[in-house]
Amino acid sequence: MFAPAARQVAVPAVLPKFGKLVATAEKQELSGVSPVDRAARKAGKQRAHAQAEAWARDLMNLANATFASEQAAFDASWSDLLNNDPSAVLRALREALSVSAAPAHAVTATGGIAGLVVFAPSPQELPSEKPSFTARGTATASKINKTDLAVLTNKAIAARMILVARQCFAAAPNLAGCRVVVVDSEKRSPRLAATIDRMIFERNSGGAEPFAAMRASSVEVITKPSGRTGELGALKLDPDSEYAEILEKGV
Repeated sequence: MFAPAARQVAVPAVLPKFGKLVATAEKQELSGVSPVDRAARKAGKQRAHAQAEAWARDLMNLANATFASEQAAFDASWSDLLNNDPSAVLRALREALSVSAAPAHAVTATGGIAGLVVFAPSPQELPSEKPSFTARGTATASKINKTDLAVLTNKAIAARMILVARQCFAAAPNLAGCRVVVVDSEKRSPRLAATIDRMIFERNSGGAEPFAAMRASSVEVITKPSGRTGELGALKLDPDSEYAEILEKGV
């Protein structure tokens, strides 16, 4: 789970204590005044107190103006994000994905739909062996076959898509969906394209097997499983589709 984005609040300036202002003013006013000249010192202290009050008013006015200006800027940015302004959404998504455990890029943000490129795991990121048992029941490890590897890859791809979608929906409160293109991390060719709907995602993305959860959360899924292994083959995307635009800009 990811903490949802929240309106940023400006931090009020920390003003100096009034006593410190008075002490500073007195130091200036009493410089060169004889310690035994009571009248001069009394007058100097009165002038210093008035000066300290003037400084305090100026500092307070400046602090209030600065606070108001900063808060206005934060509120404008927050309003842009809530209204799905493309620049604001892309900025928020890119910041969120910069620390993501799943490698992904936010490429477009149009009409409340984010366009994302997610990178499939490389062979080096997946296990080459799996736990198994000998005929006598001894625990051992056996080499993962092509079918098992395809299943693991598909699950890892779907899990990354779910993770990325969850981060994006947390970062952009009113984002309606994510249009995702998954590319091979080495060849940069598309392996899966899908459009995840936020409302459906929030109902169906938890608890299930990753690939099933991804399918259940999407209004469209384009794949090309190959052979008996079910490995996701390279896709030929419609050059006029939003997916092709995402691929072109994101890879």
